[in-house]
Amino acid sequence: MEDFSTCEISDALIKLGSPHGGHLPDIYCVSPPLALSSLPEKGSDVEGIRVEGPAYTVKMVPFHDQVAPKPEIHFVDGVKEDSVVVIDAPLSVKSAVWGGLMSFGARARGAKGVIISGLCSP
Repeated sequence: MEDFSTCEISDALIKLGSPHGGHLPDIYCVSPPLALSSLPEKGSDVEGIRVEGPAYTVKMVPFHDQVAPKPEIHFVDGVKEDSVVVIDAPLSVKSAVWGGLMSFGARARGAKGVIISGLCSP
């Protein structure tokens, strides 16, 4: 994917039927140096920060959920090299889904980054 521009990827997603070309509203970069200042204004162009790679998706569920499938290994242990970990955590979950140990494990397995929808740390 490194060979394609954002516009080319968006156009391809639209042709494949993805609404809005894959645009995900309300996602903001909080990685350094932005985490040390403030979140960017909507519509601003953040230069120099880009994460790309195959998505390694994780759907978190509440602990008491007995219907959701339970993987045989911890999700971080399944991260593939050069992937971007994408985690969806329900808003009802008040505990963190990511922290230092998860970062260490994902980095050791070659993940390029993580995107989290939900609580990252308490």
